[in-house]
Amino acid sequence: DESLFGLNKLKIRADLFRVGYDARMLQEDLKENMVRDPEKSMLRMSRKRDVALTREGGVCCKVTKGVAFEYHILGKFGLASVEPKEEENQ
Repeated sequence: DESLFGLNKLKIRADLFRVGYDARMLQEDLKENMVRDPEKSMLRMSRKRDVALTREGGVCCKVTKGVAFEYHILGKFGLASVEPKEEENQ
């Protein structure tokens, strides 16, 4: 079929679109899993190596599973100013 909008070409384009969409979804899932379960090389460890921080600010703790161990994210770490507000009547 040499026509621009042949039935086979439409099916192939639909398949290509679906494969591209699936690939994007897999990349998003992989990125989300890397944040949820980070690799040890991506962590900033404490001296005792029982607590770590991720680049995104996640706080991880060391969990022993049999003879191996892994790090589980507990939540996000944030900083805020603790200086008292200045009084207007000074």
